[in-house]
Amino acid sequence: MLRADMDALPIQEKTGLPFGSQVPGVMHACGHDVHTANLLAVGELLFRTRERWNGKVKLVFQPDEEGFTASGALRMGVSEMTRFGFGQAEFTELAGLMADCILRGKDVGQEVSRLRSRYTTMHYCFDGPEFQTALEQFMGQIGF
Repeated sequence: MLRADMDALPIQEKTGLPFGSQVPGVMHACGHDVHTANLLAVGELLFRTRERWNGKVKLVFQPDEEGFTASGALRMGVSEMTRFGFGQAEFTELAGLMADCILRGKDVGQEVSRLRSRYTTMHYCFDGPEFQTALEQFMGQIGF
């Protein structure tokens, strides 16, 4: 699965650029247009080269991943965090940091960085000799 966020943010467009938002009160201010364009290009490339690889690819264009309606992004984030070893204590700590940020306006960047830095080894949910061989080949290709 390959994912790109594609929503606008609740910010008034003031750039005056010809490609600026046409909708009052919202703009694409954090790269979502680039994310969407990149995923479309990757999809086209994968389609054109489909004879060279096996498998299925799912392209997901996800709206509102930053909002409170972002249950899909939240589920994906939780899934990824558990692969890195997050447990109940870490999720409780993260919830406290989110509350500090959202409810109290506190800058929690350093605390979040420290939390994330404790979890740098991914735990894989795959097993078996085929996966191990593929993982070793991949690690060799990227220089590990």
